[in-house]
Amino acid sequence: MDTFDPTTDSIEKWRSLAEASMKGRSIESLARHDHEGGLIKALYTAADRPETLPTLGQTGWTIAQELEPTDSAATLNFAIMDELAGGVGRIDLPAGIDASLPGQSLDGVFLDAIDLGFAPGGDINDAIHAITPIMGKLRGVSLGFDPGLALLEGGDAASGTNAVTDFLKAADTPHDARGFAVAGDDYHLLGLGSATELATMLAATVHILRTMEEAGIAPDAGWPRIEWRVTGDADLYGTIARTRALVVLLQRVAEAVSASPEGIEARVHGITSARHLTSLDAETNILRNGTGLLGLALGGAGVITCRPHDWLTGSSAEALRLARNAHHLMAEEARIAHVADPAAGSYFIEAMTRDLAEQAWARFQDIEKTGGIAAASGMIHDWADAAHEARLRSINEGRENLLGVTIHPVMQPRPGPVLDGARGPRGGSRRPAAGWESLREAASKRPLRCLLLDIRDEGRAGECQRWFQVIGAEAAAMRVASMAEAEATITSAKPDVVVLGGCDDVPLLAAAAGEACRVLEDTAFAGDKFAVMSDLVKGSA
Repeated sequence: MDTFDPTTDSIEKWRSLAEASMKGRSIESLARHDHEGGLIKALYTAADRPETLPTLGQTGWTIAQELEPTDSAATLNFAIMDELAGGVGRIDLPAGIDASLPGQSLDGVFLDAIDLGFAPGGDINDAIHAITPIMGKLRGVSLGFDPGLALLEGGDAASGTNAVTDFLKAADTPHDARGFAVAGDDYHLLGLGSATELATMLAATVHILRTMEEAGIAPDAGWPRIEWRVTGDADLYGTIARTRALVVLLQRVAEAVSASPEGIEARVHGITSARHLTSLDAETNILRNGTGLLGLALGGAGVITCRPHDWLTGSSAEALRLARNAHHLMAEEARIAHVADPAAGSYFIEAMTRDLAEQAWARFQDIEKTGGIAAASGMIHDWADAAHEARLRSINEGRENLLGVTIHPVMQPRPGPVLDGARGPRGGSRRPAAGWESLREAASKRPLRCLLLDIRDEGRAGECQRWFQVIGAEAAAMRVASMAEAEATITSAKPDVVVLGGCDDVPLLAAAAGEACRVLEDTAFAGDKFAVMSDLVKGSA
């Protein structure tokens, strides 16, 4: 049997050996596209490495943790002390916290040893009132306001922006206080892919710089007042490239506004994704979060929050401790915190970083041509819709895994979802596991009759049969030749759940399926209210 010696043999020999085991397929056939059309090749060589991509200089990171909501100063004090004892250097208070609580809950806390911040989405005036009496004693301050997020959510960005700029211009505000935080983690929850997520972050950054300049704060002076929240998910290499590409793009923006590029990495706040979590079999989130944390650390984020694995239903003390300890294992045992830009030199990661940065910059230019983030809100939501449906299609057709939605029984009653203020359940509405969790719970209460019906199609609906098996529901896959035959099949079978492939008249088949099919409303399948997977399996975005 022939072997490959990387010290002496050529890449052509490696290719021939690899393709010999692929039964006639080429290496190029293994290439794939991400949810926004970006190409990921099967093989990267030195020829793919960009010549101009800078090396990033961040070593180590500050461990951050977001606390659970509470209305008790004593409870908040205990939580802060527990986090600090576990090595946390930054505390983020939940959005919507009572403005009087922070000042009442810091007894015994060495304020000059911690950074204190606020999660985006709360009332910015409450955050300012809470932080003002103590900010001179703290090591660092972050208000966490993102006017871009307010604009995308259809809210009022102007009043919040004015409040933050007034705070930053006040004589007693520390020169390094950060008033704005570009909430990339919330853009992530919209369903955006990596390129459009980064593009929206750049657009929000430019919007903040413009509004600060209008308020009398020059871009070079306003630049240090911004931090950026970026997500880390279960795609390790994608997270590394996304984090590194963000820094590269921000360096480009800094150069354009004559601001110093120094210290950008220290203001990149990595946060493990809420979108990739599952509420059933939540322990599998430990694996996801560990991968996301590793990607953020290798990508060079200067501050990192690892969400607890049961965050969707309210973080337990055990989960908070595990999240903290994951940082220490990676930083000290794996010694990742001792290396600057550990991903540098990888042909794949550096090429992926360059390609992602170029895609994001092109999308950012599209936003700017439209008139900025406020004018481009509809376009950004369209991007999120398309990426979300592509993501679901990839999962439902078996091309992507959804670890953690299994047939293992839930031994104890599952806690209800924690509501994120007016935004709804934690994790948002674009969490891919949510639909399958809902269906699994329905199947655990009574047997479901599930019909996977392809109409003049190549088994697209039938390809998701394995998911019904995973959640413990039986599903029959059938193929019919016409719409009329599909209607007759549904009428006679009387299924609880219908998944359609190749459907071009959803209302007709909805009438045939009847009310029984509404069990899947707002679940895994994009498409009609009664939850047939219509547009999704047809392949239209």
